[in-house]
Order: sequence, then C-alpha cells, then structure tokens
Amino acid sequence: MTSKKHKVFNFTIILIPWLSLLFIGKRSIKRYSGAGVFIAIFEIINHLYGRKRKWWEFYEKPKSFKRDELPFDIGPYLPMSVWFLKLSYGNFKKFVFI
Repeated sequence: MTSKKHKVFNFTIILIPWLSLLFIGKRSIKRYSGAGVFIAIFEIINHLYGRKRKWWEFYEKPKSFKRDELPFDIGPYLPMSVWFLKLSYGNFKKFVFI
C-alpha cells in the first residue's frame, strides 16, 4: 500500500520538471523531444535490466517499479534531457560538461 506522502512526492517529481518545459518554447520542444523520449526509454530499460542483473543493491528494496522507479524516469529524465540538448546545441564541449 502506498502512503499519501509517497503519492504526493511521485506526483511532484513528475510535475515540476514538466512545468519547466513551458519556458523552453514550442520549437525547441518539437526539435528535441525525440531525443528526450529516446533517453527516457533507454533509462527505463536500463533500470529494468540492471535490476534483473543485480547491478546495484538497495538497502530498502523497491517493491514496485511503477511506484518507486518509473516516476524518476518520466519525471526528471525526459524534460532535463530536452533542456540539456537545447542549452548545449552546437557546442560539444558544453554538452560533455553538462
């Protein structure tokens, strides 16, 4: 059973990064969303495969992928990747630094 705090935290961790995309502009969202979706899908696959292969250990094991790990994949990863691609466009050194 998920606590109310956990649900609020998951909702917040998804909502805040997506709201930041309001400041990036429609053209940039269209331009970088494909790469952002690719990065998000790659991270989801990485979490699932890494858990299966036991690449890392948790002190308190996550009980559910949807409840514990998926909000981090669809929340911060996708909008942040769009922001990083926009901010570093045309400058490889800046991209590597970010």
